[in-house]
Amino acid sequence: MPYVPRAGYYAHLQKPGAGEKQGCVAHVLYVRPSNISDLPSGLHYCTHGKHEVTVAECTAADGTVRANCIACLARRQEAYARAADARAQREVENQGDGDGLAEEDEGVQTVPTDEFDAIFGDGSDLMDVDLPEDNALVSDEAQCLRKVRDALDALRFENCGTCREEGFHIKLRSSGMCARCASDKKDVRKWSDENRVNPTPDAQVPPCLKNLTEMERMLIARVKTVMQVRWTRG
Repeated sequence: MPYVPRAGYYAHLQKPGAGEKQGCVAHVLYVRPSNISDLPSGLHYCTHGKHEVTVAECTAADGTVRANCIACLARRQEAYARAADARAQREVENQGDGDGLAEEDEGVQTVPTDEFDAIFGDGSDLMDVDLPEDNALVSDEAQCLRKVRDALDALRFENCGTCREEGFHIKLRSSGMCARCASDKKDVRKWSDENRVNPTPDAQVPPCLKNLTEMERMLIARVKTVMQVRWTRG
């Protein structure tokens, strides 16, 4: 038994009664029939086109009564078909963008040279022009940025020749030793190789471990290093 949707309710206009004015709006009754054969003859409201049509205009070829009229359904199907064709055309155009690339281009499309570049120039001569009056930073911000750059340039990675400590701001003396080793006046300094505090001096490093990077040395070291990250304003 075909189902009549809620949007397919049928409206029947009643004639005004004896006590009603002839110009008043007619009453509307909504009926939901249980069988197609019980459908009364009358008007049907098409929800898509928002207009009233007859039941025959909403009946399909197989006898099914649609919620919308056949004409509105046909127009909607045509709109869907046009949208699908346009979507397929866009996909074909997008796939065809890279068809003209040569194999030796490796995915890089060559841009044709403008014929007026030889006359007016391509603007490459303006890339290195310094315009200090057009600086985007104010004077205070530019000075702070200059100080940060000078401080970064002053950083040096130093290495003490006695205790083999490496890092920034060790403050090596003229002898190549840090302040701690330089203040140690003993014959055998505490943190020197002579005191055997360095378990693997260069002379005792196995050949298979001599070409390791600093990160690889830290990973296999018994004493794990600690990295300190500082945030500098500016």
